Amino acid sequence: MRSAYQPPEQSLHRGFFYLNDELVTNSLSSLEAGRIDDIVSKAVTAREGGGALGGGVTVGPVTAKGDYSKKGSTTMEESLTKTRTRFSIFQIWYDLLKEKNALGAFSGWGPEALRSVEPGHTLVLHAVIDVIPIYALMRMFLWYSEELEKGNPLFIEGAAQAAEEAARATGEAVQTISTEETMHSASYVRSLLGGNERSTFTVLADPVGEPGPAVGMELNDRWLVGSTSSLGGSYTIVGQVHRVLTPDEWMQTLRLVNEGPTTELERTAMQEAISHFIEPAAGFGMTVRPDDGEIHGPALWLEPIAIFR
Repeated sequence: MRSAYQPPEQSLHRGFFYLNDELVTNSLSSLEAGRIDDIVSKAVTAREGGGALGGGVTVGPVTAKGDYSKKGSTTMEESLTKTRTRFSIFQIWYDLLKEKNALGAFSGWGPEALRSVEPGHTLVLHAVIDVIPIYALMRMFLWYSEELEKGNPLFIEGAAQAAEEAARATGEAVQTISTEETMHSASYVRSLLGGNERSTFTVLADPVGEPGPAVGMELNDRWLVGSTSSLGGSYTIVGQVHRVLTPDEWMQTLRLVNEGPTTELERTAMQEAISHFIEPAAGFGMTVRPDDGEIHGPALWLEPIAIFR
């Protein structure tokens, strides 16, 4: 029986979740400078060549000509130019790597999937992506603290009501956490995620195929095209291999000392810190484990370049 759905013969549209276009632009510039210059030139020409939303606006005796409406649309045009430029550059870079056989790929997944993979390889794989629970919880807390700082009455009143209900249930005095205490905790959590100037979080990818080595990578909010709430289903991931972990190796992904080497002391301290999140996470239906801040071999650690479908 013929299917009611006719799939497309080609997949030309890419719905990006993540794109480090700075890395892609620099890479393509070194490979094909002429092609990238052509893209940027055409994009800028297109933006500068148009833009007025209308011929003029009459206000009393004064008529504001096209320049007025052009100024009003400048920000929108620049945003549009940047978006279509970064996507175009990625497509040319991606096609160039495939054309030159410079992109590693997997025909499947399983225990031996990483046999020929080496640091420095640029590769593509298809996988389901999940934010590690401890990172999901911390990011949710930061969002909550920001809403509280803004004075969102929904959260202020909700926190007070929750404290009262807990007091009635236990017979203890009402205890509420002040906004100042919440901001202090948020500052601590933010430092674990890279500080005010850098917001990163770790995700695990479960490649399509048989069970095999773990795949982890650190995403930076700067390069997100979508939001983590939109994650779901299988994605195509393009990345560069940073490290291939053997079965007896581990790597700390949540750091207390970003610039120093990892030590057993830091590992123990991090596991102790994470253990305090286990109970709060359970209230949101999440399972946090003390070792959520590390990844164990065999595993592949990637520097993500693009995530799309």
